[in-house]
Amino acid sequence: MNNLLYYNSPAKDWDSALPIGNGSLGAMCFGGVKVDRLQMNQESIWAGPPVPENIEGSYIYLDQATKYLQSGEYLKAQKILQNNFMGERISPRSYQTMGDLYINLDIDEEYINYRRELNIKNALVTTSWNILNKKFTKEYFSSYPENAIIHRTICNEPFSGTINYTRDGDVSVLYSQNGRIIINGQAEHNGEHRGIKFNSQVQIYIDRGELGCTENSLNFTNVTQLLLIIKCETNYYNDKIRPIVFSNISYSEILSRHVKEYQSYFNRMELEFYDQDENHIDKPTDIRLHYFKENPSPSLISLYFNYARYLLISSSRPDSLCANLQGIWNKDMEAPWNSDYHININIQMIYWFAEVSGLWDCHLPFLNYAESLLDNGKETSRIVYNSRGTVSHHTSDIWKFTAPCGEVEYGMWPLGSAWNSRHFMEHYIYTKDRVFLEKRAFPFIKENAIFLYDYLVEDISSKLLVFGPASSPENRFLDPKTGEICNISLGISMGQQIVKEVFTNYLSCLQILNISDEYHNLILDALYRLKPVEIGQDGRLLEWIEDFKESEPGHRHISHLYGLYPGVEYLNNEKYLLACEKTLYRRLKYGGGHTGWSRAWIVNLWARLQKPVECWKNLNALINESTLINLLDNHPPFQLDGNMGGASGILEMLLQYRDGEPVFLPSLPKELSHGYVKGLRLRNGSTLNMAWEDGLLTDIELLPSVI
Repeated sequence: MNNLLYYNSPAKDWDSALPIGNGSLGAMCFGGVKVDRLQMNQESIWAGPPVPENIEGSYIYLDQATKYLQSGEYLKAQKILQNNFMGERISPRSYQTMGDLYINLDIDEEYINYRRELNIKNALVTTSWNILNKKFTKEYFSSYPENAIIHRTICNEPFSGTINYTRDGDVSVLYSQNGRIIINGQAEHNGEHRGIKFNSQVQIYIDRGELGCTENSLNFTNVTQLLLIIKCETNYYNDKIRPIVFSNISYSEILSRHVKEYQSYFNRMELEFYDQDENHIDKPTDIRLHYFKENPSPSLISLYFNYARYLLISSSRPDSLCANLQGIWNKDMEAPWNSDYHININIQMIYWFAEVSGLWDCHLPFLNYAESLLDNGKETSRIVYNSRGTVSHHTSDIWKFTAPCGEVEYGMWPLGSAWNSRHFMEHYIYTKDRVFLEKRAFPFIKENAIFLYDYLVEDISSKLLVFGPASSPENRFLDPKTGEICNISLGISMGQQIVKEVFTNYLSCLQILNISDEYHNLILDALYRLKPVEIGQDGRLLEWIEDFKESEPGHRHISHLYGLYPGVEYLNNEKYLLACEKTLYRRLKYGGGHTGWSRAWIVNLWARLQKPVECWKNLNALINESTLINLLDNHPPFQLDGNMGGASGILEMLLQYRDGEPVFLPSLPKELSHGYVKGLRLRNGSTLNMAWEDGLLTDIELLPSVI
């Protein structure tokens, strides 16, 4: 299998460093020779409150805005909501770096034979080089069993150097004679938004030579092995930070336990596309990327996919926090978008491929997080909307706020929790865990169904039910009367699609569990009265209730195609499939897909439309235009969703469903016509192995569920 990223030089910057992680502790490894940098993160180091708050009684203005929208007064509706309904967007209040560790070697000579690699089969970064007759090797990994970042440098001859730690903000550092660095800090922004406190410790072990310290560094002299074990505890889960304990076991045992535990996830699945020219595989990854534009390598697509699995395993474990916009890897004190949980597509996209790729337990942190918003969402529903059920909006973070905030363009969108609810149904569909359905999925879906039911209003012209007021993330249209930019309407297409999906899932839960409740008939009736999404005169699927002129026809969001992907509403409707296709062509004509995650979404959409030529064209664009040399997605800047969305699109090329039945290789490009997959999970709980040549199945095997 093609499982190596490798390079012939150290990382020049963060965007070329290599990531390691155990779900909660992560680091970017630069692989420097004389000066090596380890940029570290711990999942819960976030700046603190205040957070956006519910505006008491703002539903009065919501009623007024609804009346304006019903009479076509879009600007008036928008202004009243912006001025009276939206809470303050508070930024910066960011997820932050744990700091940087610098390992400095006393080296003056030139080095040769440099190699830096990440082996995603065993989650191990290795660098090596020669200086005269000295052979240096470094290894880096983040161990789940030890809950520690591990780094080792070895050499066949003695070497010396120093270690020092740096971080901006509120932090104190103590260098100890016994080979330990003790770091105490608190996430904050210039004395404000004081948040999580943390204690990090670096323990240094040597096999010979001496250790010493100054006020600003640890020193090691004439050693042949340098072992660093880095741990971190915070007060996110407990008022007091738990003491850090270092276990007394050998490096070989630490490494062995790490690989065994990691491979219990990674080995569940394999995917390989074969190159006609196998020389591609032996080239450094940055060179492979460079030549991909002119000579695309199928094996690089397999590496890209398997790397996405590596990233999910490394940033989302059953007992970790949900992966944020950057997973767990962030160098900044003020990250873009606070590196938060954007739940108007970005975080959901990270988990799109979790179930089908066999990482159902890596999906759990997202489900846990969605549930953690439930009670706050009920408060927001009651205070802000005067409604029942639960609601959340475009974003949140570890402080779990659910209030609408910021600009109506993105913030007036009460569908975050509703979108999250589809993941609960997906988890049940793939695991067939009836207890999960009864105790977690159904209650969550029901609370969202109740809110959506309360938020429906009657469309004056058709007398059917429409969702709103809301924006269509994060797009804008021109007011038909004034030509000014607007965001808010009733009956946005994405809203109609999500309402239909949530109501359908709610009713399916009742049927599967063989129960009924007081909302059954109400929601069933509302489902039948939902206004269908309209198709415009030019054959496109409309994004809003009217065929408005778009201010940005190439917008990065393609929200109105939710019913095609990730939803399933249109899969068996040729009329709507054709409308989705025309919509997508037009979006791309005007420059859509210009961010990494947006291009990844487009790959999934073309796959659902079973257009292999377009799948390949847009997968190429994702690799060529939105992928850094370390294969991380480039929004820009780096976001994890593009990697995961791209992986999801690749799986959609291999397996889809029509009328509940699996369809194999429905959108396979001819460029990927030779390959195999093992461990692909089906919706009946079983596992699929298959191989193909010249685009045709040659082997297929179904195995029972391993959960």
